[in-house]
Amino acid sequence: MGNIKEPAGIDLNLPPMPCTDEDRKAISAIIAQYKKTGQVLKTKPKRRQKKEKTGAAKRNRPPKNGSTSAT
Repeated sequence: MGNIKEPAGIDLNLPPMPCTDEDRKAISAIIAQYKKTGQVLKTKPKRRQKKEKTGAAKRNRPPKNGSTSAT
């Protein structure tokens, strides 16, 4: 993965990602292990939870078949 090049005259400002107490403890454990042994502790990345998809009715869209409600 490479660096992002900023277009001329535009500054890209990215906020820091929030870190939970659990993340801080895991990072501290990795650093402590590295200082003791010189080896990086292997960890598994967290899986992101998928957002629940909403149906067409929830988004107030008409049905795909083009029919309208019968009156």
